[in-house]
Amino acid sequence: SGRQGDNKMKSVKNYMVISICIAALCGSAFAQTKQTQPVVTSIPTGVNPALIGINNIHTVIMPYNAELRGYFAFWENLKLNVEQKLESFNIRRPAFARTMYSARTTRFPELLVEVNLFRTYRSSALIFRVQTSLVTNIGYGAGGSHSARTKVWLSGTTVAVPSQDLLAGMINSKVLEQVDQFIREWIAANPQTQIQTEAKTSEDSSRARPEEKTGPEAKSPATESRYVASVKARVFHKPDCNFAGRIKPENLVTYENREYAVKDRKKPCRNCKP
Repeated sequence: SGRQGDNKMKSVKNYMVISICIAALCGSAFAQTKQTQPVVTSIPTGVNPALIGINNIHTVIMPYNAELRGYFAFWENLKLNVEQKLESFNIRRPAFARTMYSARTTRFPELLVEVNLFRTYRSSALIFRVQTSLVTNIGYGAGGSHSARTKVWLSGTTVAVPSQDLLAGMINSKVLEQVDQFIREWIAANPQTQIQTEAKTSEDSSRARPEEKTGPEAKSPATESRYVASVKARVFHKPDCNFAGRIKPENLVTYENREYAVKDRKKPCRNCKP
């Protein structure tokens, strides 16, 4: 019975030693696992994560109808307006050709503006659709080993046009509305970048303020161009024409030469005779 008692004691001691070793090994493994866990940054509710960190965007305007593509100067001007609006929020365009029909690239995200014009069969009403989207590369598969171009943000609207004369102005308005919507969501995803932009803008404006000119000497965008017109009118003018001064800034279209204005289906003003 004495030997049996000793054997039991040895078994208990061995069991305790084994238990301690197992506990130590498990604790070490748990600590290593805890240390190697990736840090996940929380994203605020309502923020599009695909917009975070984007600060270079290539603007692409795509009028799909032959009738729309004929207004080349209008699309070029619209593209310039979109780029200027983006750059005012420090969203810059990549450094390559800025022409509307320049080769598209997969290196940078694209703000793609698609415009379609069509008529309904029953009423023959003129309708256009504007859809603005952000197209960029996304990774998928194990560890993001594969990538594909896809639309990660989108806004679209379909509008009936009461008159052909109002078409250009309505397209311009809807495109800029959608760009404003994109900028608001981009700011929500990149608040720190926007704070830095506002600080820089405030500093630049304070430096430039003493040199600002007002009155007759101050030049408007219209006076700096060779020819101007309104997107809502069929006539183009010289910059110093009385009628040119009545064009609202949001409707202003500028031309480098007379040929561009004529190609945009504009007629010369009878007053200033450009």
